[in-house]
Amino acid sequence: MKFKGKITTTSGIQSLLRLVTTYSKLCKEKKNTHLRLTPEKWHLASVGDTDGNISVWTDVRQDSVFATYNIESTHQNNEILVSLHLDFLIRAIKSASTSSEVTVKLSKRGDARYISFHIMILRPNGTMRPIVQDVPLELCPHADIESVVCPDLPMPEVNIYLPPLRSLKSVIERMKAMSETATIATNRAGELQLKIDTTIVSVKTHFKNLENPAWGDDGEPVSGVAPTDSHDDSQFVEVCVGLKHLHQFLHAHIVPPHDILMSVAKNTAIILFVAQDDTSLTCYIPTRSL
Repeated sequence: MKFKGKITTTSGIQSLLRLVTTYSKLCKEKKNTHLRLTPEKWHLASVGDTDGNISVWTDVRQDSVFATYNIESTHQNNEILVSLHLDFLIRAIKSASTSSEVTVKLSKRGDARYISFHIMILRPNGTMRPIVQDVPLELCPHADIESVVCPDLPMPEVNIYLPPLRSLKSVIERMKAMSETATIATNRAGELQLKIDTTIVSVKTHFKNLENPAWGDDGEPVSGVAPTDSHDDSQFVEVCVGLKHLHQFLHAHIVPPHDILMSVAKNTAIILFVAQDDTSLTCYIPTRSL
């Protein structure tokens, strides 16, 4: 298996750093993560366990980061899956954050394998100094790739774009101080309610005039198109989720996204989608019992 890519702009390395840093804030409970290399994209995946932890999938188009990119694998789709320590990966990318010439490749010394960052650093006297950051990794069998690919997610009852991030953060901050869970109620009439109910306090916040996109034939949301089934648009769908995970998601973004789509699958999960420039992120938060 071989991989080698060259980054020739600081914007490319900064894009990679933002992606990995945002992802790491959503995966605080896990030390290791999966990095999946494909001919088109770099993917990071953290699949939740049976204890109700969130699952996160994120990716970036390789041509938005790398000037040259070559991957060779015996996998049928020419893919490579590795497991590595997320902190080590972030450290290596940060070391390259001001460089405009970085070569990233899979390497091997003895039995140890790495993803190596060969970084050219500009000295004050104008000469270049090479440094190398090696991130230890384990190669995963091809059979493991399917287990980390984002699956077909449950068909939601409601899709809705969330209100501005600043307003939502403020509400979640206050609720998190009073309760571990919140009930999310939303409908196809552009309404979203957040509710907590404890032995000493009940709080409800109501947002309205939000957009409800429909699903296109390709499984992507289509803005400005109303759902076509016979569902009563004013009927609310309710789910209960942990406020810790919702708070974690809202505070993970280095650059606040313009739009966050929330899909609500009753009794199953809320699924949060962010598409920004050449990156995308999907966060699956399982529901709690109401």
